[in-house]
Amino acid sequence: KNQLFLDGTVTFDASSAYGDSHSRMVVLPSVRGAWAMKNSSFLRDVDGIETLTLRAEYGRSANSRYSSELGRYYYQSVAYRDLAGIIRVGLPNSKLGPEYVLSANAGLDLSLLGNRLNLNVDFYQEDTRDMLLGKTMPSAYGEEVMYDNSGEMRTRGVEVGLNFMPLKVGGFQWMLGGNIAHYQTKVLDLGNQRERFLTSADGLTLRLKEGCSPYEFYGYEAEHIFVSQRDADAAGYIAQSGTAFQAGDIKFKDMNGDHIIDDKDRKALGSATPDFYGGFFSNMNYKGFNLYVNFSYSYGNEIYNAVRKTGESMSTFTNQFATVSNRWTYDGQGTNMPRAVFGDPMENNRFSSRWIEDGSYLKLKEITLSYEYSRKLWFFNRIKVYVSGENLYTWTKYIGLDPEFAYSYDPMMSGVDMGKMPLARTGKIGVVLNF
Repeated sequence: KNQLFLDGTVTFDASSAYGDSHSRMVVLPSVRGAWAMKNSSFLRDVDGIETLTLRAEYGRSANSRYSSELGRYYYQSVAYRDLAGIIRVGLPNSKLGPEYVLSANAGLDLSLLGNRLNLNVDFYQEDTRDMLLGKTMPSAYGEEVMYDNSGEMRTRGVEVGLNFMPLKVGGFQWMLGGNIAHYQTKVLDLGNQRERFLTSADGLTLRLKEGCSPYEFYGYEAEHIFVSQRDADAAGYIAQSGTAFQAGDIKFKDMNGDHIIDDKDRKALGSATPDFYGGFFSNMNYKGFNLYVNFSYSYGNEIYNAVRKTGESMSTFTNQFATVSNRWTYDGQGTNMPRAVFGDPMENNRFSSRWIEDGSYLKLKEITLSYEYSRKLWFFNRIKVYVSGENLYTWTKYIGLDPEFAYSYDPMMSGVDMGKMPLARTGKIGVVLNF
């Protein structure tokens, strides 16, 4: 009795963004079930186990949040001399449909010792199919790119949460808890290409490659500075333009050993995906007093510091960071900052590991001290006063403003720091009055 649970749903989703040859409506089923093992005959009378539940879920969802211009022609205004008109533009794919996400999850919920120890474990897999990808078209079509549903990607992960009450004496309670999560995403299919590159205006290059993580940073590995002309001559490196590297230039790793630093010497420089991440907290209660402390962390993720690239390029007359005062200026000088040359002819500021930093951090997210008086006082049923601080301190090697940021909802921009306003350090004092 009360052991097995099963339910399912079917959702019909319609969108006008699909191509004319694709059905306007798609069917999205899902099913989930659970086994409350604690209610089974062999565990029902076991002391110390309060909850033991196995659960599983499977479902399909669809993403149609893209422009309807990808699936049909559209018109735009064009000025010709003193006249204005409209022209038909675009290269639509009439068979364009949604991106499907097939999600599977299996988990365990366990409570022991009178709910003083609670464990949650989740394993999940998400398969993204029919991913939208731009396909380069011949010039005869009049447009460079047409989109189709040709990509596939898979994410697998695990998350573990644990809460434990080590002390419960008299009116004092102390609860400790936290979670740790890990996931890995791989590109399975890119249509008719094995790898693709996305390059921004400042040189940032991201790589999509089958069998690898999506949106990997892709560039040159900067080893050190040629501190003397003798070092530069001994290396014998030349740029793609044919110019030899000089003292004060950066020595980039020659991946193929031909002494020419060009696109063939680029490599994967990491990604914004952390090895693991999560948080932990401490919550103490004693006779109406409460002290809550919460931390968050991330480990193993890389960040492209685009702000530092702008402030240390030394290629124009714009203001630069104070760190460029340590730039190379004389033969034999030991430094990690290259020479300053207008226009950067040797491309010392090209996208490289010089701008990639470790984004790992441990952040004190919140401390709150409060007192609650729960008896009736005058016409108040409850009075609570508190003092709280948020984003108080961050332990990190990242030299940007804040390693915890989200520049855009686009996953392509994860780990790209363009100088977004960091999370503010705040303090609050408050009173809660319940009538």
